[in-house]
Amino acid sequence: MAFRKLAITALLIALGVTTIVAQQLPLGNQYLINDFSLNPAYAGANDNVEAFMSYRQEWTGVEGAPESRLININGALPNLLGFLPVTPGEVGIGAAIHSQEAGIFRTSGFSATFSYKFKVAAVQSVRLGLSLGVLEQNLNLSDLSTSAINDPILMNNADARQVLFDATFGALYHFQKLYVGVLVPRLMESAVEDESGTSLYTMSRHYVIHASYKMPVAPQFTVEPFVVARTTANSVLAFELAAKTEYDKQWWLGLMYRKGGTMGLTLGGKIFNVVQMAYSYEFAGSAMLGQSNGTHEVSLGFLIGESKSDAPASTIKKPYYDWVK
Repeated sequence: MAFRKLAITALLIALGVTTIVAQQLPLGNQYLINDFSLNPAYAGANDNVEAFMSYRQEWTGVEGAPESRLININGALPNLLGFLPVTPGEVGIGAAIHSQEAGIFRTSGFSATFSYKFKVAAVQSVRLGLSLGVLEQNLNLSDLSTSAINDPILMNNADARQVLFDATFGALYHFQKLYVGVLVPRLMESAVEDESGTSLYTMSRHYVIHASYKMPVAPQFTVEPFVVARTTANSVLAFELAAKTEYDKQWWLGLMYRKGGTMGLTLGGKIFNVVQMAYSYEFAGSAMLGQSNGTHEVSLGFLIGESKSDAPASTIKKPYYDWVK
């Protein structure tokens, strides 16, 4: 059994998919418009109910390149129960359905999220979020071309399929326009096994840190820089830098750089302050130039109860700081 596992591992290395094994979470630019996709602590953080769907195709033109889909919804508990009128809430809930394909790997899952906001000062708060769900992991060895493989262990190997429990914990600090968060996906580090009980690979625990700050730069213009850093116990630190420029709270342009030379552009906007759309294009570094037509990502969102107005003017009964979440 140990030799069988070693043989499969050697094959994965030969196929160049060890990065997928280590970095098992799909990448993307969703957080520019859908912060709940980044951290479960964002559930209910905005004064509306948000529902998003997205599709991402990486390295277009490369066979077996990663492909992912996501549908999620979140909101403050009073709003999800009654939708309107919108009211701030300490408790947030959410749910997500997702799937990912990358070479011989297939992943699909569902999760439910609970978050709670703790007010630590007049204009400061901390939100804690926990997502619990299930994952279906598939290792489709039958998809491999075995004509060049002489090892009978690999040639006769059956696909591996397993349903696992999964969890993600997140924390989010909020001070005026500053957000700083940490999260730990794949908390349980479940192992994917074949029919004989042999462990093929482990769903590695991830560690993610992110920060953003929204600042006005001109009348009706704001700029929000982002930084996201990711790692696992067995991989080097990966990071990405992004900036989103927004006009009139309706239209935006985003730029992104990811470690390794990947750069991207995002365009998006709102329609009637209810429907939100975005398109992202990424092109990789020199290693992928000429091999791929780039990465494409499209997103569609619905904002229920979104208000375009800023916080109301302060009064003696309710000063400005009480309006700030």
